Amino acid sequence: MEPFSATLADVISKVLETSPNPTAAPYLTARERLAEASKVDAIVSRFADAELDVHDRSNGVGRFALKSMTPPLHRSLGKRLAEADDQTIETVRISIQWALAVGYSATIDAEEANLNADSKIEFRSDRSQADIWSFWVTHFNSGLVSAFLPKEYISNVRHIGGDALHHELRAAGVAPRFRSGRIRYIGMLYAEIGLLLRMSQTDAISDASFEQKGGLQLTNSWPAEEFGLV
Repeated sequence: MEPFSATLADVISKVLETSPNPTAAPYLTARERLAEASKVDAIVSRFADAELDVHDRSNGVGRFALKSMTPPLHRSLGKRLAEADDQTIETVRISIQWALAVGYSATIDAEEANLNADSKIEFRSDRSQADIWSFWVTHFNSGLVSAFLPKEYISNVRHIGGDALHHELRAAGVAPRFRSGRIRYIGMLYAEIGLLLRMSQTDAISDASFEQKGGLQLTNSWPAEEFGLV
């Protein structure tokens, strides 16, 4: 299975190919970025597993509402996924990673562009996979990314993620014929939580916010240990 960090490298390469940015390129393509992304490879893998688990009857990782415009992907793909061969399932998995990487890379780009004018963003290597997961899955719809990035920027990233997921699933032959809007909404979610995933690895999320055990984290229905994360 292709790790998330490899998918991220492909996304960054595609972005720079279509929209060359000589100023941002060295930061985006530095070895450190891929090394940092590799620290969440397992997190993204576990999330993709859950999104593709056709036997899962829960509301989906990170979804608190009983009904959602962005249910687990397997629910929108239905029989097309359940009857897919291993190669197609791997293609769908990479499509999920691609949409997440759209958001993750956009946060990296924002770091380089200094969109947050208050301070330089620093990577926090001391945050464990389990702690990042626990924070991440309980804040999908918290609006935290809006405190760091302009709304117009987030909206653009969300739409790119939505279009990317729909395009890749159509190419794989598993996109539903009449529910393309639902697929795009799911891709938008992936892109936005990709933004948040990168933020959770940096001090864009303060220690106070990251380490708090109250509020949303008390309602965590997706404990890290159940997903094999430490």
